[in-house]
Amino acid sequence: MTHKRLVIAITVVYLLPVHPAHATNDDECAIWLRLPTGFPSGCGDAKNAFKKRIKRLKPPLPRFSSYLFSGKIPNGFSSNELDMTTRSGHAAYVPPRSECVRWETSKDEHRCVKTEIKPSQIIKDQRCHIYQKQSTSRPSDCARTISYVETFQNGRKYGENYYFDRFGNPYTEGSTKH
Repeated sequence: MTHKRLVIAITVVYLLPVHPAHATNDDECAIWLRLPTGFPSGCGDAKNAFKKRIKRLKPPLPRFSSYLFSGKIPNGFSSNELDMTTRSGHAAYVPPRSECVRWETSKDEHRCVKTEIKPSQIIKDQRCHIYQKQSTSRPSDCARTISYVETFQNGRKYGENYYFDRFGNPYTEGSTKH
């Protein structure tokens, strides 16, 4: 009886329609091309693949070597000619904030008379520590810890750092909007 079930299961597997599995791989491979430029418009599939990897707690980028060639390496091509690597880590995010730049002091009070918006900051390789009891944070004014990815080609920086939260949403330094 067990042998019969095994034969039926194998037959069913061979009769099922085959769906190409490379579509996801193509989107994941495109992360390598799109992430260093911040996922410009028209790169939604790659960005979605990136977000899916983050949400599933996978590394932000797949191994680059798995997308270079299918089969043998072409003659005359050295795999050392295209060495793509990444470095990832954490960063403290300081959102845009209003800061007093001019004070007036009178007999009874000290008050702000002019404020400026300070743009957001990202402090690479530091985590944000928030101390609720003291209403402070380290680094000062940080709101959360985010992640980043740097890409390198042959050991040299390739593109810009890409900063993101645990859902894959992007963060930029220098923004004045919340």
